[in-house]
Amino acid sequence: MRKISLLLGFLLLCAPPAFSQTGETKPLAIVSQIDGKVFIKREGKEIPAQLGMACYDKDEIKVSSGQAVLYFLTGKIRPVNAPHSIEINEEIVRSLGSPSSPASDLVRHNEELFSGRSRQSAKIETATGGLRAGQGVDAPAALLHPARTILTAKPVFQWTYGKVPPSEDLVLAIEDDKANVVSQKRITPRQTSLPCPISLVPGNTYTWCVRGISQQPEDVDSQIFTVAPEPKAREYLDLKQSLKKEGADEVTLHLILAKHAERLDLISEAVDHWKAVSKAHPKETLPHKSLIELYRMLGLKREHEKEKSLLEALEKNK
Repeated sequence: MRKISLLLGFLLLCAPPAFSQTGETKPLAIVSQIDGKVFIKREGKEIPAQLGMACYDKDEIKVSSGQAVLYFLTGKIRPVNAPHSIEINEEIVRSLGSPSSPASDLVRHNEELFSGRSRQSAKIETATGGLRAGQGVDAPAALLHPARTILTAKPVFQWTYGKVPPSEDLVLAIEDDKANVVSQKRITPRQTSLPCPISLVPGNTYTWCVRGISQQPEDVDSQIFTVAPEPKAREYLDLKQSLKKEGADEVTLHLILAKHAERLDLISEAVDHWKAVSKAHPKETLPHKSLIELYRMLGLKREHEKEKSLLEALEKNK
């Protein structure tokens, strides 16, 4: 029986050539899907290919059985079926055509992804996203969404309660970056979500909280988020459209979008993509590792601990 090897991610799982002719390591593609036996011949040595592995100039991809799918930094996708092989070089990149996404910096961003540098940007805690702790001890709700950077100007606010929900009505309040209240809505203890009652402004930063009627905003935890400016939102949506146009399989689609969403600080979207990958391949550890970091960034302690437990169980059984 063939096994689908799915060691996910964009970590460099084997040492790339130290330098290209220009003095820099230059990734041209990644292995975005493997079904069967696939090898990479690099500098005379043949090594098993793994998903997320970067491919460099003069690498030869050999498919002994099944199929490999390559995602090039131009946004093009190329399947390779057994018993064929393909050499990665600038000529084949040019032959596949120009980037299908209109985003002008797609090549540069993909190069960052392939070389493993993009993860750093997602780890930076910015002043425009994250959980702001309140001064009180009786915060009635744990805030889920929105957080960090979001795509839509009319998000659905989501939160959860503890084991014992509040017995009285609450208030969902939204403030702008000057601490002006732009919306205040009364909610019941049974509610755990509310569509945004107003249209927010792309590029602007807001703070929201769920508090008791008699509480002040500074008494409870609040969540800071930014509505993505139009160029950032368009870049993400253009990439999503181009991947579908190129016929990307579901794993490749979610894998690429998860990493680009992290780079754009669209953390909620990145979470959704990693969850989809984890659902398709529940025995792989990398989606859980990514979700642990993302939940930490969002301040979601319960989800963070759950993913840590799942990861520990998977690593123990390997």
